[in-house]
Amino acid sequence: MRAAGTPALLTALLTALVAAPVHVNPPIRRCAPEIVVADPSGQEYRSPGVGSLYALKFDEYGPPRVRAALTRGQVPVTPEGPLARADIDGDGCEDLVVGSPHVDAFRQPDAPAIGAGPGDDGLVQILWGGPGDSPGVRDTTVLPAPEAGRRGHFGWSVAAAKGLVAVGAPHEDAPGAADSGAVYLFRLSGREVRDAPRRITQDSPGVPGNGEAGDAFGWSLALADLGGLTGVPELVVGAPYEDDDGAGRQQDGQGVPHAGAVTLLADVTTAGPTRGWRLSGPSAPGARYGYALATGEGDGPAYLAASAPGVDAVNLYEVTPDGEPRPVLQWRGTGAFGFSLALGYGRLAVGAPYGGTAGTVTALPLDGGPATTLPGSGAGDRFGWAVAWADDGWLLVGAPDRGTTGAVALVPLGGGERIWLAPGDGFVPSPPSAGIGPRFKPNEQGVALDFGASMG
Repeated sequence: MRAAGTPALLTALLTALVAAPVHVNPPIRRCAPEIVVADPSGQEYRSPGVGSLYALKFDEYGPPRVRAALTRGQVPVTPEGPLARADIDGDGCEDLVVGSPHVDAFRQPDAPAIGAGPGDDGLVQILWGGPGDSPGVRDTTVLPAPEAGRRGHFGWSVAAAKGLVAVGAPHEDAPGAADSGAVYLFRLSGREVRDAPRRITQDSPGVPGNGEAGDAFGWSLALADLGGLTGVPELVVGAPYEDDDGAGRQQDGQGVPHAGAVTLLADVTTAGPTRGWRLSGPSAPGARYGYALATGEGDGPAYLAASAPGVDAVNLYEVTPDGEPRPVLQWRGTGAFGFSLALGYGRLAVGAPYGGTAGTVTALPLDGGPATTLPGSGAGDRFGWAVAWADDGWLLVGAPDRGTTGAVALVPLGGGERIWLAPGDGFVPSPPSAGIGPRFKPNEQGVALDFGASMG
């Protein structure tokens, strides 16, 4: 598993082509409750580093009864963070957004198709969900980095809502401020991108703060209807490497280094000025507040959670009807507590992949009730690197260093046996090879390396 912030190893030219929209093979069932698990380092024969996506779909009785299918975008999938799911086109089926920050898109000469190869510009794919629950194909829309050559890792983070896709490029430079970061907001009508994306930085009108070198604004993202105008989602942006250096523009290295910050922007799709709030976490060196974000609803109110895994802290905010965040709880832990977050069913799941010898996950009731701590079981598994709610009472936990492939565990909060899933285990398919036939030896087939490193 690659360390956070380290580019995926892409050692061969990747030649997948796509014309948007295009058909994706193999077909999968869609438009039913489903979690997608990624292996960003999965390899096909002779195509290292292209990545793999797996759809885990539960039957009508819910977990733990699940079936798995392998699906693919038309260009490499190497997600750095969580995937995003939302009904973007309004057809009643959720769509999947996958960022690939270590891949570049380029136009083929005299052809409408887009090619892809290793690079640092990045791209994003929208894999459209199909109607009903019958086998079918997925169309794919590719969003290249709006400006080639910026090397901003466009697609490092993604978020989605109806008619909207937000994409983070945390290593994009501003004049005199390397790696200050940016977020791009795409508006869609159905499956068509309406116009050029809106670029948002800390120097945009109405956005609090200043863009400074190394902030990594856009490292994490969330889009949710938290308050403000009804039906208009708010955008939440993490900048975990922001220095706590007071008001005004400072030089990198002043103040408290890498304390981090979170920005909540209301009504980002309206014509008027943006309203924004800056949320500060623990002011400590290396706290990295805003490393992970989660949004959701409890018993009525809307909630926002933001983590500072450098100091093992997670803050919970209740968002008022006018969109203003109000802090209500803070939790503390150990082992990079808050490295991953998932909010659902009145609880917040917090991953701490460096807790103990294997990693831990903690389920925290939003009403402040007693926590449930779930330790990993295999030394070095990095249990909790990614988390997602499978159903009420069931967590899906990524352990990308378990075994040789990585794995995910379906964990019942009420106790009972965990169900481990891994590529090639007879239930979850292995990554594809370049072809099928007797000339392919076992060591020439596709391999999984970091299954469970990213989920959504």
